[in-house]
Amino acid sequence: MFKIGAVINISGLNKDFPGGVRALRGVNLEVQAGEFLLMLGPSGAGKSTLLRCINGLVTPTAGRVELNGTPVGAGGKTPLREHRKSVGMIFQQFNLVRRLRVLDNVLCGRLYYNPLWSSCFNIFPQRDVQFALSCLDRVGLREKAYQRADTLSGGQQQRVGIARALVQQPQVILADEPVASLDPKSARAVMDILREINQEDGITVIASLHDVDLALEYARRVVGVREGAVVVDKAAVKLTPKDIENIYGGAGEQEVYDGTYGRLECVHA
Repeated sequence: MFKIGAVINISGLNKDFPGGVRALRGVNLEVQAGEFLLMLGPSGAGKSTLLRCINGLVTPTAGRVELNGTPVGAGGKTPLREHRKSVGMIFQQFNLVRRLRVLDNVLCGRLYYNPLWSSCFNIFPQRDVQFALSCLDRVGLREKAYQRADTLSGGQQQRVGIARALVQQPQVILADEPVASLDPKSARAVMDILREINQEDGITVIASLHDVDLALEYARRVVGVREGAVVVDKAAVKLTPKDIENIYGGAGEQEVYDGTYGRLECVHA
């Protein structure tokens, strides 16, 4: 069942990097609890930076990010460690410890819930172990729990990443290009799991993608980012070819349009 109200509020967000690079330009965004939101935009548009500002991995130059009305990072009353309990992160390159077992990688999601000394020695309560196994079961990988992570395929490793996020018991899951390095079948398997988590658990999901067709198929809401600014923000079913042009700008992106116009026409038919 979905909760009511905004879980994330972003206002006037700017992020400058050394060398005069402005990655985000005055971003304003409100995300309701239980939404499934997909961000589209060309490489370098600022999507990853925006996600990292939400979970506190990157500190904005100006502006504000709030989770449940509480500022994230500097000036916030909630310690960053507590904030990150509520925000699970899924990475494009999986970010697993390849030499560790699958189960141990998933248990890393419980680090924020246990004393530092126990985490250093990889000692977790039995209830955490059982919970981690149940999360692996949910992504279809319980039988792989005791294998090394580097024995899995790319799609399986990303599902381990989802289980690691789930074991945090988050309010929000952020996914930074979660299917960019996967084959089409594995990509859909990952997106199916994220949609199931969103629908069955009411967890807010915000993911960045390059694949417009996947966004149209899975998203309820699409936010387009271009040159650090939000240029499109609307329900996925209302997305038009003109919106795609606004997001990608036309330069060097004709293949995106060619593959998308027919799909958009089908959606609006």
